Amino acid sequence: MTQPESLSQPLGGPKLTHQDDPPQLANDRQLVALLSDLIMMHMDDTVGEVLYMLGQHKLSMPQLVTLHTLYHRGELSVSELAHELQLSLAATSHLIDRLVRRGMLTRHEHSTDRRHKQVRVTASGAALVESLVQLKTRALAREVQCMPPDLRVRLRHLLEEVAASVRQADSTP
Repeated sequence: MTQPESLSQPLGGPKLTHQDDPPQLANDRQLVALLSDLIMMHMDDTVGEVLYMLGQHKLSMPQLVTLHTLYHRGELSVSELAHELQLSLAATSHLIDRLVRRGMLTRHEHSTDRRHKQVRVTASGAALVESLVQLKTRALAREVQCMPPDLRVRLRHLLEEVAASVRQADSTP
């Protein structure tokens, strides 16, 4: 398995060689590569269905990411959403305008500062995100069903630990 370039070369720095890596870093690189492979296999299983769904709803990928972000984060200001999406305010405003016209987002003035606009996903926007989540969940269920029962049990316990560890790390300032 080849090492992705992004793991072997820091931004703006020289290419690193792995021969001098401490053993734990080498293990971490292998773990990251395995996780990446699993994610890519899952994406390969669902990309056709996702693209079909985008085509059916005439949505771009940035529009889908916008809906997904607001669905999971809740109501945000335009500037908060721009920061979250790593887009300019102008590009974010255009995305919002198109989704508001499609009835997938609502935009209203902030309750205490009328200069700021708040954006939230509508019921139809939420339904689209939920159908995409269901699509992904069905694909994961098919993938899990291919595993022997004892492996599924071990994986569930391990993923519970992983999820708890990630949540704890995310909540630590």
